[in-house]
Amino acid sequence: MGMIRWRAVWLVLVLAFGLAGVAHAAGESIFVLNTTTRDTGDALDVTLFYTMRDGDGRPVLPDQARFGGATMQLLNQPGERGAPVAAEVGPATTPIRVALLIDASGSMSRAMPAVKQAAVDSLAQAPDQARFAVFAFNRIGANQDFAPIEAFPENRDLVRDAINAIPNPVGGEPTCLFDATYRVIEFLANAAPNPEDRRALVVFTDGKDDVGDGANACLAQTADSVVRKALEERVPLVTVGLCTGTCDNLAVDVLERMGNETGGSSVRGVLEEMRDRFGSALASLKSQWVVRAPLLATAGTNQVAITLERQGAPPIGITTTFESPRDFNPAAQAQLALQRRADGAAYQVLVRVTNPESLGDLVVATFEASEQGQRVLIDERAANVREAPRDDEGRIVLEQPVSGFSSGRTYCFVLRERGSDTSLGEVCDRFVLNPQFSIASVRVDRVTNTLVINLQIAGVPPADATVSGQITLAGNLVDGATVRNAQPNADGSLVIDLPPAIADARESHSYDVALTLEVGDVRVPAVSKFDVAPVERVNFIPLIAVGVMLVVALIIALLLFRRRTRSSELDLPPPPPGGRSGPYNEATTRLNRQGEPVKAPAPVASRSPGAPPPAAVAPSTPAAVAPPNHQLTERAEPSTTVAAVLPATTPIGAVRVTIIRTVDAGDQGRTETPALPCIVGRRAGSATLAIPGDPKVSGQHLRLELQGRTLYCTDLGSTNATFINEQALTAQQPFAITGTTRVRLGPNTVIEVQPPG
Repeated sequence: MGMIRWRAVWLVLVLAFGLAGVAHAAGESIFVLNTTTRDTGDALDVTLFYTMRDGDGRPVLPDQARFGGATMQLLNQPGERGAPVAAEVGPATTPIRVALLIDASGSMSRAMPAVKQAAVDSLAQAPDQARFAVFAFNRIGANQDFAPIEAFPENRDLVRDAINAIPNPVGGEPTCLFDATYRVIEFLANAAPNPEDRRALVVFTDGKDDVGDGANACLAQTADSVVRKALEERVPLVTVGLCTGTCDNLAVDVLERMGNETGGSSVRGVLEEMRDRFGSALASLKSQWVVRAPLLATAGTNQVAITLERQGAPPIGITTTFESPRDFNPAAQAQLALQRRADGAAYQVLVRVTNPESLGDLVVATFEASEQGQRVLIDERAANVREAPRDDEGRIVLEQPVSGFSSGRTYCFVLRERGSDTSLGEVCDRFVLNPQFSIASVRVDRVTNTLVINLQIAGVPPADATVSGQITLAGNLVDGATVRNAQPNADGSLVIDLPPAIADARESHSYDVALTLEVGDVRVPAVSKFDVAPVERVNFIPLIAVGVMLVVALIIALLLFRRRTRSSELDLPPPPPGGRSGPYNEATTRLNRQGEPVKAPAPVASRSPGAPPPAAVAPSTPAAVAPPNHQLTERAEPSTTVAAVLPATTPIGAVRVTIIRTVDAGDQGRTETPALPCIVGRRAGSATLAIPGDPKVSGQHLRLELQGRTLYCTDLGSTNATFINEQALTAQQPFAITGTTRVRLGPNTVIEVQPPG
């Protein structure tokens, strides 16, 4: 269900519980007093006047509310019309006309002086914008002229004089509360006729309304008629009751109803409390607020939701209605046209829209129409009005691929707004498949050992087409040169393994390639020729002979060097007699190095024949340690480490992956050796080996991993499947790869996987 429908349901529930125009949050309530509108040309300026009361029914004054931002939102409008609009919110500052209605019936004879003084003292609590009219009432006859003592003077001293001028009541005069209140409401409506005018009525009484058939009977107005009249004229009532004892003299429930149901308030107290009660009654008029925003309304009744943000408290909402004199930004009108894209792979729905600002997202629904007039939905595509591409004429271009369309069938394209079932227009066409097919060129790629056939395909999506055929030489089929149901790449190329007969040919040959494009029941043939020159072969015999000679020479040189070294070590002059002096080291029988001390050989103990040789005795002092043989030490020191001269190898557990063909020509032929396990996919951020140029490859398409010494390939639930030997792998089920294997990822990409080892 769309957002607008949910809003409508919510509004119905609010109305069902009698909360239209009143919102509650955390025990607080908001009452809509008045809604005014003003036509500014581009929009309708909507202003909402309201009051706010806390959980105990007391008015919330400006320093207590702490309102933040606010928004207004049309609930019955889509697109930009129905989007939230920032609104201004704050205390109402427009003039307010206030009527003071003082009970001067007979029961007030003793209390009147104190009541008048309390009313005079409380004037300072009223809003600065308030202008007062002063009334006194007891009996109100049907034809009696009921006029104010003073009517809305700018000088409040005149208001004080008018209050003090109320005559002291005469005993026996009735309390015609409802009649007097009704008449003053009419007076306020006439005195403040403009929709923006604010008004309020403060009613003071010490008794109940006098009804009956006697001489003191009042007219036929009731509490119900007074409340209805106050709501009709947008006059909130503030009631002040003077209690005697336990307030049995008052109809408390009636006074509270008059205040609460009209957006006002109700207070009461004994005579000593009247100054405070009058003061709080007039101060409550400061609790009127205003929220304002320009809206793209439609002619007639509009539903609007107002959300008020507050500091340190949850937001509070109001739902109400207002009338618009005209339609601002009339509903969008759409004109549709239809054409096939140049490559034939898609229909283009061309939309010319008037008043697009009133639209949200557009949806093109594609239906297949039968001869009996039935329609079957086959696809839906959404586009944002402001972001959709446009043609040279400024029309919105919405595309529908024809992949899967059947030639000879009729297809209809219906335009509507997201979330709406109302059609903005439709256009239909009989789909006819008319593919064009030719072979542009054929080349041998010795790097990847493939044959690249560049095709020219038009009038059909490459994804819907397959190619079959063969390569012949002088009318004879070349071994291994048969193509069956191969799918061209997105760029129209067809890459196949180079047949061994062509790769190993010793002579130049001219080959014939005959291919057939197959789309559904349509087949289009194409033929071409291409020449292949043999690879120039290198004569390795001279190189081998030179290599052998170099090896022999190196061996001879090493033998001569070794012989010379031995001679230098053995051909020493004999040591002098006694072996204790001269340039000889008696321990090594070699010439001493310059500065090397002469050491005598260790003494040999005599032993009897047949006795075992004595055990070696460790030297007891450092002087007994044999001197280092510097010549031998220098020979033993290596010039480098073994690891430094070893060739770099593939990391243990790595696999060799070569991209044989793909959409992006820059990726073809790329070889990588990622460590296992590795993920192959389109998204660089989540794939070990990324192939970003092919949209048919999933973000994480397949996984390569070792289990024991066996390499497994697992499809990760890809959109367009994984194929080995043209057989689709079952998602999430590993497939063992025992040798170099070609794996197809979707329709466009083929990789060659070489297991570790």
